[in-house]
Amino acid sequence: MKTRTISSYLWRCYLFIVITSTLLIIIPYLVLGLFAQIFQDRVKSNQYTAASIMKDRVEEIPTEEVVANNGSIDIIYDDLTVVHIAGVDTVQIHQFTMNQFTQFLMKATDVHSDYHRDVEYNEQQGFWLMVTFPVSIRIEIILQYNAISRNFNFFSFLVIATILGYGLLVVCSAILYAKHTARSFVKPMHVLQAYTRSIESGAGENGVLSRYQFRIKEFREFKEALIHMEGELDRQKELNKQAMENRKQLVRDISHDLKNPLASIQGYAELYQNHAELTKEQQENYMDCIYRNSVRANELIQSLFAYSQVDRADFTLEKEEMDLCEFLRVLAAEYLPLLEEKKLELEACIPEEEIRMDMDSKQMTRVLHNILDNACKYHGCGTKITIGVKREGPQVIVWIADDGIGMDEEAAKTCFEPFARADQVRNSQTGGSGLGLAIAKKIVVAHGGDIALETKMGEGCRFVLTFSSKH
Repeated sequence: MKTRTISSYLWRCYLFIVITSTLLIIIPYLVLGLFAQIFQDRVKSNQYTAASIMKDRVEEIPTEEVVANNGSIDIIYDDLTVVHIAGVDTVQIHQFTMNQFTQFLMKATDVHSDYHRDVEYNEQQGFWLMVTFPVSIRIEIILQYNAISRNFNFFSFLVIATILGYGLLVVCSAILYAKHTARSFVKPMHVLQAYTRSIESGAGENGVLSRYQFRIKEFREFKEALIHMEGELDRQKELNKQAMENRKQLVRDISHDLKNPLASIQGYAELYQNHAELTKEQQENYMDCIYRNSVRANELIQSLFAYSQVDRADFTLEKEEMDLCEFLRVLAAEYLPLLEEKKLELEACIPEEEIRMDMDSKQMTRVLHNILDNACKYHGCGTKITIGVKREGPQVIVWIADDGIGMDEEAAKTCFEPFARADQVRNSQTGGSGLGLAIAKKIVVAHGGDIALETKMGEGCRFVLTFSSKH
C-alpha cells in the first residue's frame, strides 16, 4: 500500500469536501429544474393560456377552471379600459393610460414577478384577454449568449477565466489548509516518535514530552499513555532485575544447602570404603551419618520441587467446599502424638459451628504442616501452640500461634522469602530447607488469601491466614 504524508492526505480530503459540497448545492438545483421541465404540462398557467380559452364573445370565455385554480381573467379594450371578468383582481386599475399600459405589459413579462400573466389579442373584437395565475415556485438556470455580439469573445474568456480561477483558488486553499492543519499533527507526532525511540534505546526521559503542550485531545491522551508505559517499563525492569537477583540467590542457596550433606555423604563414604580396619561401631556411625545427610538432601530436593510447582504460572488448585473447622480438628489430632513426644502443649480455639469455604485440602494441609513443623522444630519443652479459626464479616481468619522465643524484626520481614531462616545460619541442627514458609505463602495467595507474621523477640510468633468466604 502506498503511504501518504498527513499534509497530502488532508488537502485531498479538503478538496473532496469542497467538490462534494459544491455538487450538493448544484445537483438539487438541477434536479428541481428537471422536475419542473418534466411536470410543466401539469402547471395550470400552461394548461389555461389566453389563446386556449379565447372567444369572440366575452360571455363565452370559460372561467370556472381558471378561478378554481386561484387564477383570474381580465379584458383590456382598445381604449385601454380594464374589465375584471373573474377571480381575484390583481390589476386593480380600470383605465390605463398608454404609458401605464406599456409599463404593465413590461412587468407582466418579468420573470421575477409573483404572478404569471398570459396576454392574447383578439383582432376581430379589438380586446386583449389576460389570464393571471400566482407563481408556485420558479427555478431557472439561464445561460444566454449571442455569438455575433462584438464582445462575445471577451466575455467568453472572462467566464472561462473565472471558472479556472475558482478551481485554482480551491486547490491553493486546500493545499494551504492542509499545510496549516498538518502542523497540528506532524509536530506532536515527531515529538512522540522521538520519545518512543528514546524509550526503545533505554534512554527515556519525559522532560521534553512533559513540556510540550498538545492541543489535540487524542495526542494528549497518547502522551499520558506513553508516560504511563514508561513508568510500567521501569517498574518491570526493576522487577526483572529483582527476579534475576532472587534467581541468583536461589541458586547460591541451593548450592550451599546441598553442598554440606553431599560433602558429608561423600566424605563418610570414602572413609568407609578406604579404611577396612574400622570397627563395627564406627561403620554404623558412618552409615548413620550418610543416611541422615541423604535424608536431608532428599528433603531439600523435595521442598525445592514443591516450591517450583507452586511458583509456576499455571499452578492450579483443586478446590472443593468443606468445613474448615472440622479440617482443623483432624489436623490438630494428627499432630498430638508428635507434640506429646516433644512435650509441647496444644490449644484449639475452634468453634462448634461450621465455617465452610472452597479450598484445596491437600495444599492447605501442606501450608499448616509447614507452619506447625517450624513450631515443633524451634521450640522446647513446655511451649504452648494454639490453632484457631473465626469468622469476621466476609473474612475467615485462621491463626497458629506459640509463646516461644519469637523472631527478630529483620528475620520476620523476610521469613516468607525462599531460603529465609530465622537463625540465618544454615546448619544441620536447626531448620530445614528454608522453603516451607515460601511455599505456604504461594498456596495461600493462590487461594485468594493472605498470610502474615506477628512476632516479637521473647513473645512468640503468630501466623495469621486471612481468606474471603462466599458461604
